Amino acid sequence: TLRIQSSEGTKRIDVHPTDTVTQLFEK
Repeated sequence: TLRIQSSEGTKRIDVHPTDTVTQLFEK
């Protein structure tokens, strides 16, 4: 899991090896 800080607060998301940073930010 990754911890991402955003305006909504810290979010935890499951990241798969096939996912890229670009795809994560596009969501």
